[in-house]
Amino acid sequence: MRTALIALTASVALGAGSAALAPASAVPASKAGPGTAFTAWGTGKAPAWRAVVSKGRLRVESPSLGTFTVRVSRSAFSRGVDFTGRRKGRDVGLTVTSGACRHNGRNTGMRAKLTVGTRTVRGCAVTGVTPIADT
Repeated sequence: MRTALIALTASVALGAGSAALAPASAVPASKAGPGTAFTAWGTGKAPAWRAVVSKGRLRVESPSLGTFTVRVSRSAFSRGVDFTGRRKGRDVGLTVTSGACRHNGRNTGMRAKLTVGTRTVRGCAVTGVTPIADT
């Protein structure tokens, strides 16, 4: 049976967040729940953006990058996970890694990098689908 390379889990509370990495053999890929859904958003001044990945689809919302949904593949690595796809001949990807990322005085415990074509923006991420992200 294939195993997931990592199981990325995070617990985000009002004051702090944390991310823990599980050993590679801990989660069979067919049962991998943690590390399959994330909400990410930009933490800088511009451009504003939000990305939600869940059930093999990445939804991007941004005045400058566009608003669209693309089917993505998931690839886990030692410190995070990549979600990659294509839209209108351009590569689209969201990479979520463990590490400090401060937003509104809180550490989410995860960093995000969103790439659409040749444009790359960075921000924070949390596990799961969050209906509203403070962009």
